[in-house]
Amino acid sequence: MGTSVYPVHGGLNLVELRSLGVDPSDVLDFSASINPLGLPHGVVEAMAKVDITTYPDRQCLKLREALAAHLNVELAQILVGNGSTELIHLLARAYLSKDDRAFIFAPTFGEYEAACMKVEAAVYNFKAKEATGFHWDLDAGLSAIQEQDPRLVFLCNPNNP
Repeated sequence: MGTSVYPVHGGLNLVELRSLGVDPSDVLDFSASINPLGLPHGVVEAMAKVDITTYPDRQCLKLREALAAHLNVELAQILVGNGSTELIHLLARAYLSKDDRAFIFAPTFGEYEAACMKVEAAVYNFKAKEATGFHWDLDAGLSAIQEQDPRLVFLCNPNNP
C-alpha cells in the first residue's frame, strides 16, 4: 500500500487524464458511488423541507428507528455514518488496538487496511488467486482465521463497500 495510511480512491485524477491527453468529460467515473443520471425525483423537494436552523440529530434516531423497523432488528443493531469509509474506520477504532490482528479478504477496498494501520493493528491479507477467478477458498479462509485469531475480520461481498 505504500507509505501513506490512506489509499488513493474516489474521483477522477485530472492531472493523470491531462498527461494522457484525455478529456475528463469523455470518462465515466466508476470509482465512487456517483449517479450519472442526477438526483432522483423528489430529492430537491425533500431537501427543501429540512430545517437547517438546528443541528442534526447526532444519534440519527428517526433514521435508525425506520431502518430497525424495516429490517426487523433492534435499534442498537443499527449504526449509521457518513458513508462506508467512516463506518470502516469506526469499526477499526472500536475493535482494534495496537498489535491486535485484523483479517482482510483481499484484494478489496483499500480503506479496510488503512483503517487497521491507523490504529496500528497487524493486518493479515487472505488473497484470492487469479487461478480461481479471484474467488476465495472459504474453507482455507476459515482455517486461516482460526490460525490468525483476529479481533476483526473484513469480508466484503459484493467486493465494494
